[in-house]
Amino acid sequence: MRKCLRCNEEMTEGLNLVSDNLPSGLQITNKEIFANKAIKPKVCICLKCGYVELYIDNMEKLQKFSK
Repeated sequence: MRKCLRCNEEMTEGLNLVSDNLPSGLQITNKEIFANKAIKPKVCICLKCGYVELYIDNMEKLQKFSK
């Protein structure tokens, strides 16, 4: 459970960020760090104040790519 940094309310998690130009959504990638793989960030939003935050939900996968 994530808490909003602005109003301390519980945030809705697990949402995806999709661009009209990128139907697969936004991806974090770096050839040197992730070995040509991409990580898709997740989004959480506070339904009270509208604050939006990006996060990586599978840190094990990220750490595997960075080695």
